[in-house]
Amino acid sequence: MRKLVTGLAGLALVAFAGAWALSPVFAMQALTRAAEQGDEQALERLVDFPAVRQSLKDELNARMMAEMRAGDSGVDPAWAGLGMLLGPAIVSGAIDAVVTPQGVATMVRTAEAPEPEDVLNRPEASPGKTEDDVRKSWTYRGANRVEVRLTTTDRPDQPLILNMDRQGLFGWRLVEIDLPDA
Repeated sequence: MRKLVTGLAGLALVAFAGAWALSPVFAMQALTRAAEQGDEQALERLVDFPAVRQSLKDELNARMMAEMRAGDSGVDPAWAGLGMLLGPAIVSGAIDAVVTPQGVATMVRTAEAPEPEDVLNRPEASPGKTEDDVRKSWTYRGANRVEVRLTTTDRPDQPLILNMDRQGLFGWRLVEIDLPDA
């Protein structure tokens, strides 16, 4: 009887550890399915939109400031200074327009950042349709963070990186998107 209880406890522990370790894969599959089907409610559950927006604003503002400081653009320094003042507001508005359930769905389906005008026109989601050439790979970046790299066959060296954080024991939410280098 004691061996049976010990065996069942060991089996339960292995099942728990397996489910815990594989939970980000299931979360990414749920995110992909929601993106393919245009399921906005599921996307709202799986994506922390304020965190994603803020991470993209920080990333794009840093890129813009680095380019303006480099001085290689040939832009008059006075205009560059004005751009440094107004740029963050413009970036903020563009990110707010792009990071919507439709915009995130487009990014997950195509492994590309959508153009703002495409999101603003709000094309209807095509249930069941996805880009066949999108490849996904997972990497744990700690016990509570997983990096999902989305690449396409024509751009394998320019991944769109989705960072998901653990929510509770088995839940995961998308909290950050790292855009490919332009």
